[in-house]
Amino acid sequence: MIQRRDRMQPQTIMVYAETLRHWRWRFAANRDAIAALYDERFCRMFEFYLAASELSFRREDQMVFQLQMAHRIGSVPLTRDYVPENEAADIILQRSPFSTLSTG
Repeated sequence: MIQRRDRMQPQTIMVYAETLRHWRWRFAANRDAIAALYDERFCRMFEFYLAASELSFRREDQMVFQLQMAHRIGSVPLTRDYVPENEAADIILQRSPFSTLSTG
């Protein structure tokens, strides 16, 4: 059952597009090592996936679905109201000077 459909804001869409662009560049920079681990076919498919995904976000033709699955229906909240608060806390932690310290 779909409980709520959130429309992504344009700036959020561009964040996804920019993230995919950076992933594509990093993939290209490490392509030889990746091809050695997998194969040429995998590299071509993943390059296509990254480029197509970036373009679809830039043209705002992309949808993102987030599914929350559980064995028991009562073990997860009925709404996603907790998500913005958790994401805000994550952003604060990422800006913390301690976020780069190793925990291990």
